[in-house]
Amino acid sequence: MKYQYGHMEELEGIQFPDFKQHDGNLILFGAGINGALCAFALEQLGVEFLCFCDNDPSKQNQIHLDHPVYSLAECHEKYPNAVILFDVYCSAQDLDKLKTLGYSKVLFPAGLFLGLDCTAAAQYISQKLGTGDEGYSFREQVDEMQVFEWIDEYMIRGIDYVREEKHMSRAINLDLTDRCTLRCKNCLAMKPYFKNCVDMSWEDMKQVLDNLINMKWFRRFHLLGGEPFLYPHLDKVLNLLASVPEIEHVSIITNGTIVPNENVLKALQNPKLLVRISYYGDLSKNYKKLEDACIKNNINVRVHAQRWQDIGRIQEHVSSTEETQKKFLECSQRMGSFFYVLHGKATLCPFAANTHALDLYPNGESDVVDILHATSTEALFKELNTLYYSEKPLGACYICNGWSPYNAAPVPVAVQYQAGEIPVAPSFKK
Repeated sequence: MKYQYGHMEELEGIQFPDFKQHDGNLILFGAGINGALCAFALEQLGVEFLCFCDNDPSKQNQIHLDHPVYSLAECHEKYPNAVILFDVYCSAQDLDKLKTLGYSKVLFPAGLFLGLDCTAAAQYISQKLGTGDEGYSFREQVDEMQVFEWIDEYMIRGIDYVREEKHMSRAINLDLTDRCTLRCKNCLAMKPYFKNCVDMSWEDMKQVLDNLINMKWFRRFHLLGGEPFLYPHLDKVLNLLASVPEIEHVSIITNGTIVPNENVLKALQNPKLLVRISYYGDLSKNYKKLEDACIKNNINVRVHAQRWQDIGRIQEHVSSTEETQKKFLECSQRMGSFFYVLHGKATLCPFAANTHALDLYPNGESDVVDILHATSTEALFKELNTLYYSEKPLGACYICNGWSPYNAAPVPVAVQYQAGEIPVAPSFKK
C-alpha cells in the first residue's frame, strides 16, 4: 500500500526539497514514530543522516535506529551547519530555538511521505522498534493501515508548515459523555471528578454537530469520553458523521469494557469509521469480544496498549504569569493540535475543557468557544481560528502542571480509585 494524500490540490505550487542534496548532513528532529518513518523514507532514497535530536533526556545519548540521539545543544556543538528535518509534532517553540541557533535550513518531511510504501514501513518499524515504543503498542506488529493513519494525521497537522500558511486544525476530539466504566487515577479527561453525570440530549448534540459540519472544514472526528459506548445516541452520531462528504475519518476510542448494541455495530460498519481499543490489561475485560465483534461485522478495529505520563494534572496552586507563559509555549497541545469539544464548547485541550466544565477557576469562558449556541457559521469559524492561534495562555494553563512529554515522568497506567474513594478537585474560585 502506497500513501496518497487525499487533498493533493493543497500542494499545488509547492516545491518539495531534493533530500539527496543533503545526504550526510541531515539531523532528524524528533526521535519518535515520525522520526522512524523519516529514517525509513530516507533509507529508501539512499540518503544518510547524522543523528536524531530530541528534547527527552531519557532518549539522549542513546542509540536509536542505529543513530545517536543528542540534545539540541549537543547537535549545535557537533553539527552547527547541518540541515534540520523537523517533526511538526514538536512545538513551535522548538522551531524558534532552531532559528535562534542559526539553523537556516529547516525542512519538513511531507514530501518524503507522499507515495511511501506503508507495508514496508510497517515491517521496518515492527523490526526496529519492537512493540512498545512511544506508547504505541501492537500486540504482534505494526500494520500498513496504522502507518497510513500516522502519516495522514501528520499531513493534516503539518501541511501548513510546508505552505507557510496559518489554518486551524481540521480535526475534532468530541467528548460524548462524562460517564465511564473505569475510575482511573491520572485520567487526562478527569472523569472521576465528575458527579451526577447527565448526557447531552440528541437535539443538542445534533445542533453541535450541525454547526461544525456547516463550516465544511473539519475532516476528522475522534469520539471519546468517558467511555463513548455509554452515550445513548452514539449510533445517530456515527450515522450523521459518516454521511458528510467532507468528513473522511471517524475514530471512536474505547477502553474495551463494553461490546455495543446492534444499532451501534451496524453504524460502525461504514468504512470511514475505526474502533480504537485502549488496552489496559485485565481492566479491558471485554476487549477481545469487542475486537471479535468488529471483525465479524467488517468493522475497522485497532488495539493499542498505553504509556501514560504525568501531564495535564490539576496543581494545588496557581502558577505565576512567567511560569504559565513558559508552560504554554512549551505545551505539546499548542498549535497543530485538535480542538476538544465538551458540553457543546470547544477549546484546545482536554485539561482546559474538563476543568472548565468542572467550574474550577474564574473567567473560564475565555478558554472556550460556544458551538452549541453559535450565531452563524462565519462567526464560529472566526472564533475558533482566533482561539487556535492565540498567543495568550488559557486560564486553565495557570492550574495545569504542564503538557510537555519531554519533561513529564511516567505514571502507572489506569490505576483505579478504590471503592468508596472519592477524588476531590481543588477549586481556585474565590
